[in-house]
Amino acid sequence: MRVRRAVFTVLMLVAVAALVEGASFAFFTTFRSRFRFYDLGDYLLRPNELERCRKSFDKDLGWIYRFDSPFGERPRARDYGRPLIATFGDSFTYGVDVRFRETFQTYLSDLLHADVYNLGVGGYGTDQAYLRFRRDYPKLRTPIVVLGLISENINRTVNVYRRFYYPPTGGPMTKPRFVREDGGRRLLPNPIQDARDVERLMDPAFLRTIGTHDYWYNHADYPVLAFPYAKILLNPRIWHEALAPSDRRPDDVDARPWDDLWLDPPIRELYLSILDSFVDESKALGGLPVILIFPRVDEVLTEFRGGDAPRVRHVLDHCAARKYSCFDAVRVLADSAGNERDVRGFFTSHLTAGANRLVAERFREYLLREGLLAEAESRAAAQPTTRRPETPSAGAAAPAPADASSRRRGKAKAATA
Repeated sequence: MRVRRAVFTVLMLVAVAALVEGASFAFFTTFRSRFRFYDLGDYLLRPNELERCRKSFDKDLGWIYRFDSPFGERPRARDYGRPLIATFGDSFTYGVDVRFRETFQTYLSDLLHADVYNLGVGGYGTDQAYLRFRRDYPKLRTPIVVLGLISENINRTVNVYRRFYYPPTGGPMTKPRFVREDGGRRLLPNPIQDARDVERLMDPAFLRTIGTHDYWYNHADYPVLAFPYAKILLNPRIWHEALAPSDRRPDDVDARPWDDLWLDPPIRELYLSILDSFVDESKALGGLPVILIFPRVDEVLTEFRGGDAPRVRHVLDHCAARKYSCFDAVRVLADSAGNERDVRGFFTSHLTAGANRLVAERFREYLLREGLLAEAESRAAAQPTTRRPETPSAGAAAPAPADASSRRRGKAKAATA
């Protein structure tokens, strides 16, 4: 009798296991597009992406937008002949989803009757924005210099290949990154140093090599779509994606909404050290540095509801402790909304034209209130006018390393943030 019971129990367990395995196989293969699974092929550069990536390639920064403008900046609606502010950052700084007449910089320029340069690039981490500042700001030397960021940018700082961070990205390019070393910081150069070598991203062996320096190159984050399929049910990533609210799905703006690297002390310190370097070097070059925190819809909603966006708080607290000039656009939108519908109305994937205008208006008030405009005018009067290059930046506007189309004269759109 005991043997029969044991055999029956084993058979039942096998039947249940087979049922679970079969159901898992059917579900995950049917809804494969709903989830992401580890497959090295997902990281490979596609042949139809090769030429576009070569055109936007930059050996020092990873990629860049190229415009026929004096400093390679996104063109402005009007040139006032009075250089005042240079802005560096990602796609929120650049102004994805709006025309060049609707960017934060254009609105601010018209309010100040001065030139505000837009050197933002879609998909940039704060490290790339800082590196571009180091390369281009000495040519501009505007009295005020702005580093724009969103709180998610800390994730990009430990990324080397965009597709490791977000496989469906429209910007499958490599980038340099900083690492902590001996109590300091060391720059790992862009692993691709020549546009002709972009095709190496089609080589799995090369991807494995550069993955050693990429925080996000971690196979365990994604399950493998293979037997045993029931094992997929034990992977936390799957449950994160299945249960995530609709406004917290991973996308090119925030590929890892559940991973909070602000809670990782070494990574947080690395990120904040980049802000410190930006401030110190801006001052050394005679500029007035300002850190501008651009808003994301979930953070504005949190603050509108009376909460405190914790990732934004890390930046605000650091700036307050160091007495850095810091403008919080998250609070601006939260205070300006009458209801949650208003909050959502400020956003597409990025800021709408109306939101850019509102941020520009409040930023101007901030500059006046903090005395930064008066100080800038004083410094500008004591210095020669910003010199313009003898020849414009080479090349027409290159396609952005992103999903959406690029249009000439600053109308480029990008899916990357």
